[in-house]
Amino acid sequence: ARHEGMASLSAARPRGWGDVSPETATAQMRGGGDEPLYDSISPAVFPSTTYARSPDLSYPKGRCYSRDDNPTVEPAERALASLEGGGEALLFASGSAAAVAVFRALRPGDHAVIPGVMY
Repeated sequence: ARHEGMASLSAARPRGWGDVSPETATAQMRGGGDEPLYDSISPAVFPSTTYARSPDLSYPKGRCYSRDDNPTVEPAERALASLEGGGEALLFASGSAAAVAVFRALRPGDHAVIPGVMY
C-alpha cells in the first residue's frame, strides 16, 4: 500500500520543467563532469589564494593566484557550456566583473546593445 502512488508521482513532472532529455538531466546533475582528484560526485571547493612555486619561481601546476584562476568554478563553467551547446563558459565573481570583461573584449568600432538603466 505504501508504494501504490509511486508510479503516478514519478510520471508527473513539476510545472515549468518542459521536456528535459535524460542527457540534459544527467548533465545538470553531474555539474560539469567528474572531479579528477578524488572522484567526488560534488565538485571540490578550493579555498587556496596562492599556489606553490618551484625553486625557479615558476608555478609548476600552472596556477598562480585564485582570484582570477581558481579551479572551483571550472566544473560549473563546463556544465554551463555543455547545457548551452557552447564551446566555453565563464563565471565571474560579480556582475561588474562580467561587464568589464565584455567591454574589454570589444574592439574599436564594435557596438553593444545595453539597457538604458543598468547596474
